[in-house]
Amino acid sequence: MAEQKFVKGSEEWQMFNDYWKLCQHYWKPEEKDEYWESLIADIDNFCRKYGNEVFPKKISLAFVETLEARSKEMRKGQ
Repeated sequence: MAEQKFVKGSEEWQMFNDYWKLCQHYWKPEEKDEYWESLIADIDNFCRKYGNEVFPKKISLAFVETLEARSKEMRKGQ
């Protein structure tokens, strides 16, 4: 198995730290345009910061899809 240690301060460590902060900030979806616009802008900045690599894009997309699903469930429950 090819294990990789992410040393504190490395680009990978920073990327996961930034992703963690992004998730914490947007964890609970809101039904406001400002929320979604801000989320998309922050995700775009996150992906650009890491050179538009595939991995940051895919984890960001998974997070947005999860938030969309939560938002739909919240609307159903109203």
